[in-house]
Amino acid sequence: MGLPKQMVGNIGLYYVCYEMSRRGWYVLPTTRNTRGVDLVAYNEDWSQSITIQVKCLSKAKQAVGFGKEPLKFLADFLIVVEALLNRGSEPSVYIIPKHAIEPLINIDGAGNVWIEHKRWAQPKFQNNWSVLEEKG
Repeated sequence: MGLPKQMVGNIGLYYVCYEMSRRGWYVLPTTRNTRGVDLVAYNEDWSQSITIQVKCLSKAKQAVGFGKEPLKFLADFLIVVEALLNRGSEPSVYIIPKHAIEPLINIDGAGNVWIEHKRWAQPKFQNNWSVLEEKG
């Protein structure tokens, strides 16, 4: 039996906070009902701020769902944490800038929005923490 979805989300959210803090970001989680933005972060000298939406997947090779969200993506970055609960290994992290998200999105006739695994799990996004410095 796996962990509840909300707990998986919390683990992934705080994993991203940990990784960003290690890289010199001041990271502030938003309240759980904040629409579209999970984290607000500031660089070391507080001269740059970014917003992030975090999606956490307990298993590998899953699509990332957005429910029936509008096509407009609110955060500056989407960070996908994949295979979060694989014991003995670090999860895979994919950092996707806002400008790269729209071309990846699928929308069906019922308005469901998602990104297929093969579209977001690209090497150019994997562990690309330096892209966070490029906003602007």
